[in-house]
Amino acid sequence: MMRLEASVNDRELCTALLHGAGTLAAHVVMSTQADGRIEPCELRVEGAQRDSAEPIALRWQGTHLGVGDEVRLRVLADGPGQEPAERLSSAVPPPPLPLNSEAHSAGLVALCNRFSSDLFAWMEQAIAAEPAAHRVPIKLAVSSVAYALTERLLYPAYLQRPHLVPPEIGRLI
Repeated sequence: MMRLEASVNDRELCTALLHGAGTLAAHVVMSTQADGRIEPCELRVEGAQRDSAEPIALRWQGTHLGVGDEVRLRVLADGPGQEPAERLSSAVPPPPLPLNSEAHSAGLVALCNRFSSDLFAWMEQAIAAEPAAHRVPIKLAVSSVAYALTERLLYPAYLQRPHLVPPEIGRLI
């Protein structure tokens, strides 16, 4: 068992707990855009579980950081902790979609593509207009929606009807 405690300004954020083989890590992420805009900092607590042939990515609660925030990490002995908030595995196939109609499958793919295009256009407008502190949460929210849309609707549709896969991504899946 491994445990890693992350605190910000003497407030415990999480105590990551990992049973079995794997890795725990904490990252302070800072970035600057090409136009010079500085994105808000964030603390991420992540890991990987390697008990099976396919590693499972793990994520615990993270937080945004401001200037002057103090991050403290402690490696702890065996004891209580939190299970990850998210477990992501590429080994788990998406569930099949019960779409018997070719027209419904093609319509779903077209709808998802239009929605994704509109969503990312909205995101670009929002991050250009919103304060810097709001940009990372907006990007994370949009990315989560795009990931879920792809995992739960597009990939299952593509697996059922491979001819609907766009040529530009066909070689990637």
